[in-house]
Order: sequence, then C-alpha cells, then structure tokens
Amino acid sequence: MIISVIRYLFTVRYPYQTSVMRQRAWGLLAMTWLTVGAWALYVFGAALPNIGEGSSFDLFLTPSLLVLPFASAVTIVALQSGRLRTAAAIFTYTLLLSTAPLLFTSPEGMLPLAVVPALIAGGVLLNRRLYIPVVILSLVLLIARAAWLTNFNEPYQFIPNNNFDLLLIVPVVTLGTAAAFLYVFSGNDERNLSDAITLARYMQTAAEHGTTTAATADEATLLGELVTTFETQFNFENVQVYMTNDERQLVQRARMALGMMDQTLRNVVIVGNPGLVGQAASNRVVMAADSASSLADQALLTSPARRALAIPMIVGDTLLGVIEASSEDRRPFDREQVEAMAMVVQRTASLITLQRRVTALNNELREAQGNLDSLTSLLREQDARLKDSIRTTWNSYVSKYGKGAAGYDLVRQSDSYHLLQAADIPDTVRVTLEKGEPIIETQADGQTLTLPIAFRGELLGAMSFSVAPGQPLNQRKIELARSVAERLGAALENTRLLEQTQAQAEREYQASTIGARLTGVTDVQTVLDLAAAEFQTALGAVYTRAYLEGTPGGAHAEQETP
Repeated sequence: MIISVIRYLFTVRYPYQTSVMRQRAWGLLAMTWLTVGAWALYVFGAALPNIGEGSSFDLFLTPSLLVLPFASAVTIVALQSGRLRTAAAIFTYTLLLSTAPLLFTSPEGMLPLAVVPALIAGGVLLNRRLYIPVVILSLVLLIARAAWLTNFNEPYQFIPNNNFDLLLIVPVVTLGTAAAFLYVFSGNDERNLSDAITLARYMQTAAEHGTTTAATADEATLLGELVTTFETQFNFENVQVYMTNDERQLVQRARMALGMMDQTLRNVVIVGNPGLVGQAASNRVVMAADSASSLADQALLTSPARRALAIPMIVGDTLLGVIEASSEDRRPFDREQVEAMAMVVQRTASLITLQRRVTALNNELREAQGNLDSLTSLLREQDARLKDSIRTTWNSYVSKYGKGAAGYDLVRQSDSYHLLQAADIPDTVRVTLEKGEPIIETQADGQTLTLPIAFRGELLGAMSFSVAPGQPLNQRKIELARSVAERLGAALENTRLLEQTQAQAEREYQASTIGARLTGVTDVQTVLDLAAAEFQTALGAVYTRAYLEGTPGGAHAEQETP
C-alpha cells in the first residue's frame, strides 16, 4: 500500500500519448514537489521563526500561501488522471496567487522576486492563451506594490544583521525555485526531437518490414527477420518468438540473446499462464511491464531486464504466436513506438499466413496434379480397353441375336432379368432421346439415371443405370456418368469410323485382287468365266451371269453356286 502511494505521488501514472505531453507531465510533477519544498523552506525557515519572535502572523503567512500545499495535491490528482492542461493551470495560478500577498507585507526590495517562479512556470507549462493572464497579473501586482509603497511617508530602516531570512531565504527560495524550473525543462526540445526521430524510424521500419523478403522465404526465415528487427531497430537485448501448436500451447521457435540467433529451442508456454507471453496470448492484447507498470507486472521481469513486452501475432481470429522482447532500458514504453512494433509483428503474421497458404496450395496443386495424372492414365487405359472391346463386344452381341436387332435392354422383373428388344424403349429413355438431357427417376428400389450418348453434338443413343437405395445419386456420380457417356459416344464413333475404313480398305483390296487376276488373261471367254467366278466369291452370290454384246455369237458366262 505504501509503495503504491509513493509511486502515485512521485511517478506519472497516466499514459500520455505524445512525447511532449509526457515530458511536460514529468516536469510539472517535479515542479510541484519543488514548490512544496520551497514552501516548506520558507514557512519553517523564515515565517515561523519570525512569528515566534513576535512578528505579525499576517506579515509572513497569508491565507493564499497556506492554501498552496492543498492546491499542489489537487494538481497531482489532475495530473495522474490525464488532465494535464488543467493541472498546469491550477499549479501556475495557485503559485502566483499564493506569493502575491508577500509583495504587500514589507517594503523590502527582495520581495518582488516572489512572482518570478510563477512567471517561469507559466512560460514552460502554459500555452499563450493561458500564459498572457499570468504576465498581466504579475505586472498588475508589481504596479500595485509600487502604489502601495508610495503610502510610506517615513523612512524605512533596514538592518541587515536582523534580516538574515530576507537576505538569504527569499532569494534562495525564489531564484533557486526558478532555476530548478528551468533546469527541469531544459533540453525538452532536444528530447522531444529525439523521441520524434525515434518514432519516425520505428514507423519507417514498420512500413518497410517484409517488403524486401523473398516470395519463397519460409517461416523460419520470416521469424528470424522479425527477431533481428526487434534487436537492431528497436534496441532489445533479448527477443523470443513462440508459435502456437494444435494443443493450444506456445512453442518457442526463435530466440535472440547476446547477438546470437537460436531456432533449436522448444520451450513450451501454456496459453493463459501468469506470464507476459501467456497473458498476451490469452487476452490477445499487447502486454507490457516497465517502470510505470504495477508492481505485479514488474514482478514478471527477469533480471537484468528493466522493461519487457509481449505482442500477439493475430490474423483474423487466428492466434499464430507471441513475440516477447526485453531490455535494460529504464524508460517506460512509448505508446506510439509500441504501436509501430505491433505493426511489424502483424506484418510478419500476415506474411507467415500467406506463406502457409502458398505452401498448402502448392501441396494441393501437387496432389491434384498427381490425381490428374493418375486419372489421365486410367482414362487412357480405359479408352484403349474400350476401343479394343467395343468392336468385339458389339459384333458378338449382334451375331448372337441376329443382324436384324439393333440391341437389347436387360430389364429386371421380379427376381430375374429379361432381355427386351431395343425397340421397346422405356419412357425415361425416350424422353432423354427427345430432349438430349439427363433424367433421374426415383423408385422404391433405388434411383435410375438416364443419360444421352452424344458425340460432337450428335445424339447417338441413351444409356440408363440404377443404383441401390443406400447409394443415392450425387453430383459427383452424375458428373462421372456424364464423362462415361461422353467417352462411350466417342468410342462408338471411333468404332464406326474404324469399321467404315476397314470395309473400304477390304473392298479396295478385293477389287484390286480381282482386277489383277483379270488383267493377266488374254482370252475373252476365259475373262468372262473368271469374272463371274470372282464376283460370286466376292459378293457371296448364288448365281452369276456375264454377257458381252458385239462379239461373235455373243460371248457370255454363267456361274451357279452348287
């Protein structure tokens, strides 16, 4: 409890956003305590001793001067609650009003110095609009003192031996306080400029991080670059990266310590454990511990670290991991700089997610390519087998049931199957032939799919098959049936073309053979007899007769199958 009160009184607890506001808040807190110290030195070193020697109470202690400690307490409360401008105004005007009555207590020439601390405080704390009234009020007080001194008509006797407090304490308190105020705020511009440059460097690092990373960089390379950036650009001595696994655990994947990278460690942190890493992963917010943090958070620091933070890597709703960084720097974290570091972490998380997606897509592509190659090989084999078997199967089928039949359907009736001539076309097949569209018919004993058989837009026929009740048709099965029907149409067309080509070649061969035989005979009657015999053999005729006019006796030849 006592430590918490001390931290509240002597450290700035409110997280001011900008560097200028933080510097001003720390300066105001220091000036408040300096003023309280100067007030105590004046009261206990000058006022009370003179009052004890019989001097007038009002001469050394005024009501406004006694209010100064209480106003300082109000200033600290406003400062710690984030109302910096209000705190600065309360402090400056209270300081001026509490010291103003001292100008009218004695004609001593040292007393006008009392307004100097208020003037300097207003100059370093207030903006122009609030500072102008301080200057005007100070000038009015000095003019009023001059007018007040004109009322003294008798000589004023000043004995230095009896006024040690006026000779020492008043100048020391006023000028010493003013010098302390200037010292507290000296170098603020340089510090603010340095913070601004550091923030600009952080934001530039956040904007450029990952832009030069190769597209083929793996996850280990991305984590290594992240750790190196935190060490070299953000000045952390110890950096560790934890990545989540399937068991909601954080496994250490990369660590930078003493300038050396190590990616072989596998320490495990449970999500939600009391440490910075576990809490950052559980709450999915940046967790920081520094000199401005609570004692419980500071207890999480490991010596010699003086500050540390843990930033979660989140993409969408997915927690990829947590990066933890610590250093020996005693300064509290700057909010803008923490946001820049969080941007770097999120950029890395996005790159890791992209790399994982690319890897997954490449794996799926390789798998799909392998499946495609296998299916292509199977289709080639199936196509080859189909081409080889269609002709034999069709010919044997036709020769078995007669040339007059175009085909038969195998129809189940009761517990047996029966062949029906293809002329007896079922209604579903007839509709498919008329519209050229697939039809699914649901029956008590399953489903029947009827598909058109077409080749290059020309309808060749239709095929129908049924599936068992426990195996309903889905889109994949229908697409497979379409593919089979298309290949069947191609196979039938190929078979038709092949048979047509073979028949043409056979006719040409027989014609050439007959022509060669007839060419070698010189006798007309012998040619006719040979021609009749060859035609009978080639055409399968039972009777052949050849008659030639314009020859003596009308040469002719006849052949009859025995």
